[in-house]
Amino acid sequence: MDITRFNQLVALPDFAREVERCEFCAIDQEMTGVDVTGVSAPFGAPPEAVYHAKRAAVVVYNAFQMGIALFTKTENNTYEVRPYNFYLLNDSGDLRLNLSVVSFLAANHLNFQTWLTSGLPFCNEQEEAAYEEKLQMPFTDHAEQQIADALIEAIDEWMPAGNEPLVRELPCVIDLARRLQSFLYRRYDSRIAVNYDGKPYLGQKIKFTLTKLDTNEWISEKEKRRLQCERDRGQQLGFRLFWKILVQSRKPIVGHNFMQDVMFMIHMHETPISQDYLEFKKVLQRTLPSIYDTKTMATKLTGDDAFPVTHLEPLYQECRRRAGFSSDQFTQEYRLPPGFYGYNDSAVKLQSKAHEAAYDAYMTGIAFSLMHKLYPGAFMEMKNFISAFGSAYFFCVDTDDQLVNPSTFILKCAVPCHSEEIEALFFATEDITTKATENGKVDMKKLSYQVNGLAISEGAKNYSSFCVRMKQAMGIDDLHRRLQSLRDKELSPSTNVNPLLLDLITLHNA
Repeated sequence: MDITRFNQLVALPDFAREVERCEFCAIDQEMTGVDVTGVSAPFGAPPEAVYHAKRAAVVVYNAFQMGIALFTKTENNTYEVRPYNFYLLNDSGDLRLNLSVVSFLAANHLNFQTWLTSGLPFCNEQEEAAYEEKLQMPFTDHAEQQIADALIEAIDEWMPAGNEPLVRELPCVIDLARRLQSFLYRRYDSRIAVNYDGKPYLGQKIKFTLTKLDTNEWISEKEKRRLQCERDRGQQLGFRLFWKILVQSRKPIVGHNFMQDVMFMIHMHETPISQDYLEFKKVLQRTLPSIYDTKTMATKLTGDDAFPVTHLEPLYQECRRRAGFSSDQFTQEYRLPPGFYGYNDSAVKLQSKAHEAAYDAYMTGIAFSLMHKLYPGAFMEMKNFISAFGSAYFFCVDTDDQLVNPSTFILKCAVPCHSEEIEALFFATEDITTKATENGKVDMKKLSYQVNGLAISEGAKNYSSFCVRMKQAMGIDDLHRRLQSLRDKELSPSTNVNPLLLDLITLHNA
């Protein structure tokens, strides 16, 4: 279901009710950009370095689409799923777009027309407080306050006994008259009708006419004002009203590769993102205390249970395959109620919905649910362990950051070299017969290592350090012996391996 500025007030009570009912909320976002040119963290860098690189993007770009899929367990132990797709766009300020991101989203059928014409405004806690303060104190200077005080004094004298309308002419402009009208409705609980007329641009004063309302008129006017205040508040705060429901619910939040997502969420909807990494952790823990990341969960599975690919859509499809549901069985297991049919299998086959935020949230939530069903008890310690893009560590909200794979090492080379040269050393230590496919080719997925360059040497494209991840548990001494075993190994003249590198490399724990 798409939520825009035109249906937000209708959707809000339904959303509040369903958040209260749901077991967990899956979230995904689409951004106008995710990286700033020239600002990046090396592959394998700790989450703090990733945070500072990604923060540069968070403060200049926006998440313009947020998908929130609410998963509610039913009596027969299946789920009812409500995916909400929020389009977010403020009325003022600058908007920065990364062209490659826009091209990618256009290729994936993003509805730019809906976003640009119907986007829902958003604000953070401080901006909401400023709006509320302005409502309570609508007068900008001493002169305006004096005009208001004089009118209030006259009304307070008139209210107890006066029956005829109260008329006052005030030397003010239309903008102040409008603010005075709203202020008086709030101050007197809509018990008086406030009308004004006049053309200040023709040198006229504004004539205020105030009339007392009888009980029936007051009840009607009060309800009318309440609805108008809701509309005004919705127009100003927009998605903030939905965000507060989500935060106050304290329901578990599920995302995929979620670190930058939560950074955007906090910055746009809660408080300006801190330059201090640890302070951000505190804010996140306070705001969203229970987060699960399906990429983290998939990464933790090893051996025969391991997922070959942990990107969202392949992970979702593989979870469905392992669960063994037919399309009809899946539809019964994860039921889309009326108004949310757009993501059923038939609709998705007609046109892919991937990279629409609500559909990605839907896939994330289903992957989360199915992994728990397929591997019960495997994710007990995964709360608040969030995947940080390109990092060798998990971003851990409650604790110190932890290695994704404990068998992760830093390899440093005294002479900068290509990553292929280091990979060749590791490949030469493999038992290739066990890594070959039926046609004799090497199955790269079965290799026991992964090597990525970290620090590029100045003025060249070679690397001076590398991140080495071993897929099986291994200590640094074991890895050192494995590499040094090449000294005693007779290498074929046809191999492209440089054993001289063995004298130039050192291994370190990550």
